[in-house]
Amino acid sequence: MGDTTQLAKPPTIEFDGVLKMQDQEPVSCAVQIWFAEKAYGPMAIKVVSPAIENELAQPTEIQSVEGLYCSAGCVVRLEGVWVRQWTSFSEPARQQLQHSVELASVRRLVVSSLGRRNAADSRSRSRLVIKLSESRYLSPTCRPRPADTGLLKFEQRHHVIATHPALGSVRFQRHFRFSPAGGTDLLVSSELVAVLRRPLKEGNVVDARGSARAFEDFCLLASVAARTRIAVRGWKIDEPGAFEESFVNPLESTESPKPADLQDVLVFRELAGSFLSHAAQKWQSCTPAEQHKLRNACYALAPQIPQNIETSFLGMFAALEGLVSIFLRRGGGGLVCGKTSTWALLRRQLSQAIDSVSVEDEGFDPSAMKRNLSALKRAPLRESTERVLKSIGAWSDQLWPLFDSSTAALSSIRNVLAHGEPLEPQKMGALVVARTHLRLHLERTLCCTLQWSLDETSVSNAVMLGDDRGLAAEIAAARAVILGEDPGSEGLRVLPIEIP
Repeated sequence: MGDTTQLAKPPTIEFDGVLKMQDQEPVSCAVQIWFAEKAYGPMAIKVVSPAIENELAQPTEIQSVEGLYCSAGCVVRLEGVWVRQWTSFSEPARQQLQHSVELASVRRLVVSSLGRRNAADSRSRSRLVIKLSESRYLSPTCRPRPADTGLLKFEQRHHVIATHPALGSVRFQRHFRFSPAGGTDLLVSSELVAVLRRPLKEGNVVDARGSARAFEDFCLLASVAARTRIAVRGWKIDEPGAFEESFVNPLESTESPKPADLQDVLVFRELAGSFLSHAAQKWQSCTPAEQHKLRNACYALAPQIPQNIETSFLGMFAALEGLVSIFLRRGGGGLVCGKTSTWALLRRQLSQAIDSVSVEDEGFDPSAMKRNLSALKRAPLRESTERVLKSIGAWSDQLWPLFDSSTAALSSIRNVLAHGEPLEPQKMGALVVARTHLRLHLERTLCCTLQWSLDETSVSNAVMLGDDRGLAAEIAAARAVILGEDPGSEGLRVLPIEIP
C-alpha cells in the first residue's frame, strides 16, 4: 500500500487497468497512485479488482498491473508486484463482490507517454537522468539566488564529474521540486541525480533500462568511495515527442537515516570523479567472473540492508578471499604443482601409501583421507593470501593480523563464526574492532585490485601511521578480550561500548 497518510487526498494518477498473473486470465482493476510529496518519500498505491473465483495463495506474485492514464496520454505499468493480502468487500454501487489488493512490494513503476520518438530529435537531445539515493559525497554545493523573474533559483558548484566507459560523461547534480504558493515558488524538496550525456540506445531511441543496469556498478564504486550505499532509484527521459519516468521500489522510502560524515570516506571527495573514471575503466577490463568478485566486495563494504556484526564479518572475509582468488587465477590458480602429470603421479603415490598403512584404529578411514588429498594441490590460504597482498601492495603490518598462530587472528574468528560457534556477549565489543580492521584490509585490497593508489585514500600507510599508537592499543585490548584475557583499564578505555 505504501504511505497510507496520503489516501485522504485526491490521487495523482487514477485509471482502469489490467492485472496479469501466472496461469490466470487477466483481470480488470481500478488503480489509484499518490506520488510522494518529497523526493525520497514512499508513494501510495491502491488496487481494487472484481472478486477472483479461483482461490489465490497469499502472498501472490503478479506479473504486472498496467493501464492507460487518458488525461495525460500515458501508459502506467507496475512491475514485479507482490500481493500481501486479498481482502473481499461488497460495493453496492457495482452490485458485486470486490477484492482490495494489498500490495507488499512493487519492484518498479514506469510512466511513459504514448507518443513516438522522432529519430532526429533523439539524436539532438539524447540525455538520460538517473535518480539516486541521497549522498552528500556526490552532491554539489548549492547556493540560492533570486532569478530575474523573482523565482528562486539555485546555483550549483563543485560538481562530481566522471566518465563511464559505456555511458560517457556523468555529471552529478541536484534537481529541485517547487510548489507555487502566493505567487512565488516554495521549495518542497530536492533529489540527487546523475545526468548521462551518452546513454545506451536501441537504434536511435535511448535504452533507459539498459543504461540504468550499466550504471548500477558505477553506483557500487561510488558507494565504496563514500562508505555509504548509493542506489539507483529510477530514471527520467524527456525527449521531444516522448516522456518516460521510472520509480524503483516506489512503496519504500529511500531517505537516508542520517547524513554521512564527509570526513569518514575512503576516497577523498575532491578525487571522487577521478576515482570513479579510473575504477570503472579497470572494472570494464575485468572478466565477468572477476567483476562478480569485485561486486561482492562492494556489497560487503556497502550493503543495501544493514547486517548484524557476525554476518557482516563473514561477508567481508569471503569478499577478501574472492579478490585474492582473482590474482591466484591469473597466476595459475595458486597451485603447488605446475604440471597436471606431476600432481597425478603424486596423488597416486600418496593413495598407495595410505592403502599400505595397517593399524588397529577404529577411527582410521583411508577413503576419507584420499578424498581430502585434493587440498594438497593448492597452497595454504595463509601463504597464498599473504603473497598476493604483498605483491599488489595491500599488505599492512599495522592492522589486526589476518593470520597468525593464535586463536585471535581474523581468520580464526572467521572460522569460529562460520561454524556456528556462539561468541560470548562480552566479546562483541572486541568483534566490532576486529570487523573494523577487516574492513580496512578489504578496502586496501579492493583499491589495489582496481589499481588506485592507496596514498589517495584514507587507508594509506601514511594515514594509519599517524594513528599507529592508537591502533596498536586498540588491537592489543580487543585481542586480549577475544582470547579471554584481561585487557586492563587502558584496554577497556579504547574498546567500543555500544554495538552497532
